[in-house]
Amino acid sequence: MEIHEQLAKLQEDGVLCALATVVKIEGSTPQVVGAKMIVTADKKIYGTVGGGALEAEVIDKAVDAMRKMEPALVSFDFSGSDVEIGEMLCGGKMEVFIEPVSIKPSLYIFGAGHIGFALSKMAVLCGFKVIIADDREDMVTRERFPEADDIHCGDFIQIANELKFPAIAYIVIVTHGHKFDQDVLNICINKSYKYLGMIGSRKKVSVIFNNLLDKGIPQEKINEVHSPIGLNIGGQSPGEIAVSILSEILAVKYGKLDDVRQMKEFK
Repeated sequence: MEIHEQLAKLQEDGVLCALATVVKIEGSTPQVVGAKMIVTADKKIYGTVGGGALEAEVIDKAVDAMRKMEPALVSFDFSGSDVEIGEMLCGGKMEVFIEPVSIKPSLYIFGAGHIGFALSKMAVLCGFKVIIADDREDMVTRERFPEADDIHCGDFIQIANELKFPAIAYIVIVTHGHKFDQDVLNICINKSYKYLGMIGSRKKVSVIFNNLLDKGIPQEKINEVHSPIGLNIGGQSPGEIAVSILSEILAVKYGKLDDVRQMKEFK
């Protein structure tokens, strides 16, 4: 597979990665200008920029660039003094440009009711790829969700099982029944995700969490679930609840949730 085809596939699968490109050479070097290598967050690579210690450093710099979501320019000198023992003494110099590949975050909304409807509209404005799922044909339609990237109508359990969630998936469970919420949570809690939230009163949430414990779900996994969902901003309308959910999601996305929770108005 060509490097650009591989990059497109990784983006489609929601895999965080960076593209390293040789942009300048002087003298004899391990690679030519234009050589490319993709590095994923777990240090898997596609292509090469030269191998050896050079490539290992590019991989480390790429992971750091992904963490900061900032590009980086790395320089290498193969004249002798900067080359580790065992490396080929090419005698030249090389520069590698590392660019994190931005991935549109995916928001999976289970429930096409009033809250899911409002959340979908708002999430698109905040740059999310939105996927809607519901078992009611009259609720999950293209006319109702023209902004959604994908819609699924059918059994909640089947849909949750069949969907392939990227590691940076954001999952919101707001179905039209407690049983459906629990069914979806029971599946999604074992999937990959960045955020997993479920609507419900504290009493309902407690019952569902206890049921998960009885099924052998570790307490540590249950503690990762945001439920009751959303920040406590005091609103009660579907639109206001959607705002509170999206606010919590954005706080998680930008690593600010702990800061937000320390604010008195959200206690």
